Amino acid sequence: MVSGDSTLAIQQRVEDTGFSSIVVTSTASDRVFQHCIDNNDIWQVFNSAIDFFSMLFANVHKWASKDDSGV
Repeated sequence: MVSGDSTLAIQQRVEDTGFSSIVVTSTASDRVFQHCIDNNDIWQVFNSAIDFFSMLFANVHKWASKDDSGV
């Protein structure tokens, strides 16, 4: 996360901007997992508002389990 805000603060900023279907879940000290609770593709949502999300997150990567990534 860029700002150092708590996960709850980031969730509130996302919702205040109109992305009420995105859930932000803490996974580590500075990492979060995000997903849509509706049928929207999270990557389409990110791409439609890349400037907004780049203010919140330094890096955005697709999550893959060790089984899926071949590691």
